[in-house]
Amino acid sequence: MVWIELFLCAVTILVAGIKLSKYGDEIADRTGIAKTWIGLILLATVTSLPELISGVSAVTLNNLPNLAVGGVLGSCLFNLVILAFLDWAARGVPLSSRIHHSHVLTGGFGIILLALVCTSKLFGSEHNTIGWVDPFSIAYIAVYLLAMRTLFQFESKRSLELISATTAAEMTKGSLARPCLEFLPEVVF
Repeated sequence: MVWIELFLCAVTILVAGIKLSKYGDEIADRTGIAKTWIGLILLATVTSLPELISGVSAVTLNNLPNLAVGGVLGSCLFNLVILAFLDWAARGVPLSSRIHHSHVLTGGFGIILLALVCTSKLFGSEHNTIGWVDPFSIAYIAVYLLAMRTLFQFESKRSLELISATTAAEMTKGSLARPCLEFLPEVVF
């Protein structure tokens, strides 16, 4: 029975993953928000919910902090290894040459957050807390919010540049008649 449940969960995750990618792409297209940003916020948040739920239950219900942190960090490591599998699955041109440079920012902030986790373990103490919260936890949130703001600003600027480039490219294509005919009523009215 357990194997059947595992199989059904795996199929559900497969179907949901396919739909998440499709709907994330549609949301990006319809809102004009960069696909990198949608992947970074929407898809990353949704796909990290299992780690959140298992981590919270490990800490609050079972008092297993090592299991919670191990699950989160292990998931992070495994997610990075997934890049190798995606590269193999994509075939042809390497994945790293097909993605945008904004992922350097994402990776850089990820490195900073992982370094904070290590620093917390090395230099943190149960005596240096704000109430029961480690100050490093506040730093995690602050760095994450800074990362989201920085990446949003970067992607917004890049989107404006793409729109400008697209508009410029459209202006050089085709006949001059259509834009003139569309412009004329604006001048008259």
